[in-house]
Amino acid sequence: SIIYEADIIDGIATFNIDALAQGTYDLDYSIGGDKIFNPATNSSTLYVVYVVTNETFYDFFDENGTLKDEIAAEELIFAGEFSDLVDTIIIEKAISLVGNNATLNNIAMAIAGDNVTVNGFNFVSDNLTNALAIIESDDVVVLNSKFNMSGVENADNAVITVIGSNDACIFNNEITFVASTNGTYENAAISASDANGLVVSKNTIDA
Repeated sequence: SIIYEADIIDGIATFNIDALAQGTYDLDYSIGGDKIFNPATNSSTLYVVYVVTNETFYDFFDENGTLKDEIAAEELIFAGEFSDLVDTIIIEKAISLVGNNATLNNIAMAIAGDNVTVNGFNFVSDNLTNALAIIESDDVVVLNSKFNMSGVENADNAVITVIGSNDACIFNNEITFVASTNGTYENAAISASDANGLVVSKNTIDA
């Protein structure tokens, strides 16, 4: 265990803990007391979570949109609106991505790692051919998300694409999809190829 000391000013003691990993920590603290207050000890619990915002995006992702290797989180929470960052967010390792009123504006997501969960995002796009792609990745779950996509004219478009992936699950999402075509190209709300064990359930699709 590590001991931190701080003066109490206006009833508040402040100290910094560097590089604290994500997780739950038990805190024991003691107050020395003075002429008015008796010494006291107590305990509490500290919860550390990683929150990504538009302003902190590059703390977690590189300039190409790939999750940095040094981010050893089991869960990332995305909060608020995201725009003018990268074309695609790329996830190459197991992690849970949770949206807290998170909207990705013309930003796609590519899953290229096993055991990834995408939960509670809003995808809004008018210049993407794919909003979310699962590529050669197993046990990926996409749920509780909303997709509002206007496809690119005269191009193959799919809101969600699953390629070469096993046991993906697309569950309880809302998909609104509009695309124009001259008959040469294909448009689909969900496109899958070589997707063994794919589960598509309880989604609402307006296309």
